[in-house]
Amino acid sequence: SWPAGLETQFLADYARGVAELPRIVYPKYDFSEVRRELDAITRAADPDHPLGQYLAESAQSWSVAAELLESLGTAAVTDCSMRLYGKPDEALPGHGPSTREAARHFISIADELDHELMAPAE
Repeated sequence: SWPAGLETQFLADYARGVAELPRIVYPKYDFSEVRRELDAITRAADPDHPLGQYLAESAQSWSVAAELLESLGTAAVTDCSMRLYGKPDEALPGHGPSTREAARHFISIADELDHELMAPAE
């Protein structure tokens, strides 16, 4: 997300016909040692035991999250995000709807609730 105030400024500029994205300077992180430790946990976990599987999957997720933070402000964030959260059109676990379909569903519910909660004047 953008730092506080930038969204308001961007929208005000856009309303005046100036459509220019703000230049965000992201902090630089180095979690390489942490990622090495997480990779060691993954390798040491017993893949044939449910707890080992859980540990390995969790360590891998944390490693990708660390890589994502190291990639802030670059195109690599997209790849890390997809590895961590999946793509919008991928099915949710259990062969459910896609992430995008689920989001549309929850947005429609929120829209219905908004109408229920709004006063007639609004």
